[in-house]
Amino acid sequence: MRLYLHRQDIQELNEVSGKEALNIMRDIRETYNLPKKRYVSISAYCKYFHQNTDLVLEAISNTKRRIAINNM
Repeated sequence: MRLYLHRQDIQELNEVSGKEALNIMRDIRETYNLPKKRYVSISAYCKYFHQNTDLVLEAISNTKRRIAINNM
């Protein structure tokens, strides 16, 4: 199971630009005193946005599936 979100994941989940996704990641890291990395955990993202983990994982899965189909 995937445990982290990258910039592109947050960009697609929140429907924001790449720069805004990076800002969201920075805010999550600052809020929870997380180390600076290229990604944030799914649990921190869900806690920050008060989202259900299963729904976020499903949304990521659906997005990745749609991208794969479009690239065929």
